[in-house]
Amino acid sequence: MVKIAADLPIEVLAPLGCGIQTGAGAVLNTLAPRAGTSIAVFGTGAVGLAAIMAAKIVGCTTIIAVDIRSERLAAARDVGATHTIDGQSGDVANQIVKITGRGTHFSLDTTGHPAAVEASVSCLRQRGCAVQVAAPRGARAIRSKRA
Repeated sequence: MVKIAADLPIEVLAPLGCGIQTGAGAVLNTLAPRAGTSIAVFGTGAVGLAAIMAAKIVGCTTIIAVDIRSERLAAARDVGATHTIDGQSGDVANQIVKITGRGTHFSLDTTGHPAAVEASVSCLRQRGCAVQVAAPRGARAIRSKRA
């Protein structure tokens, strides 16, 4: 819990508690891309935008944002995406491979939508790395049974 001033806009501060940390943390701590690499980010809400900003900070040179909402894609460009793709425009993975030549080094799915999850893996180059930070709707947690 963090105490904030009463006059600060909660709609702006709310994403800081989870979205910013999740998106930036997935890029900076889990994927850990090097400068000059490429990344595709599926979903450009708070988590995806934070991931794009983190990718720009570390020096990714190709940052591809995928979403179905044009206003979110515009926001993605504003924070560092070098390319945007409408997620409903056809074979997204193939579009990404065409942009990069061989596929991306990294991908991050923030949607949990099965088609986006599949595209986030299919768009990778050989030895690429995908991270999923959302579960498909209706997914249930799997609990391990330990002796």
